[in-house]
Amino acid sequence: MKKILIRVSVTGILLAVLFALVLPAAAVATTTSVQLTKNEQLLVTLVNQKRAKAGLKPVTVRTKLVAAARGHAVEMATKKYFAHNSYNGEHFDARIMRYGYSMSGYTYWRAGEDIYWGAGLFSSPVAVVNAWMASSLHRAVILGANFRDIGVGTGFRSSFGGQSNVTFYTLDMGRRY
Repeated sequence: MKKILIRVSVTGILLAVLFALVLPAAAVATTTSVQLTKNEQLLVTLVNQKRAKAGLKPVTVRTKLVAAARGHAVEMATKKYFAHNSYNGEHFDARIMRYGYSMSGYTYWRAGEDIYWGAGLFSSPVAVVNAWMASSLHRAVILGANFRDIGVGTGFRSSFGGQSNVTFYTLDMGRRY
């Protein structure tokens, strides 16, 4: 397994936190009644900002994708693992369909997923999105021009990977028509 070390200055972290605090929560596009946590709202806002900067349409929060993302983030935290596949080996796209974001009735269906875990300053939505954008595979999900829908979820564990107070994130994106 390849490990990546990211060095961040304290000034950069403070600026990122300040930036996160002034982002408007209204920037989260949603057509569902799902309630997002502050971290989930901020994650969606940051993803849509990255998409706008790349000239892409914003993604819309979808209840079924939120349920799939939350379920996976909580499962990773509870079962002490970190992987796209569910604990029972189920592939991420099968999990998304199991939560109701299915192909039924549609001629086109596509999904992508990013996951992350971090502690301390590396557990903020700003740190999460920055890490994903620094990875070509994760950035490809966020900037996927075909994606229109998003679900995000978080899970918490008191310790994991030698770190304390760890947050797990799952971002599921999709499109169907």
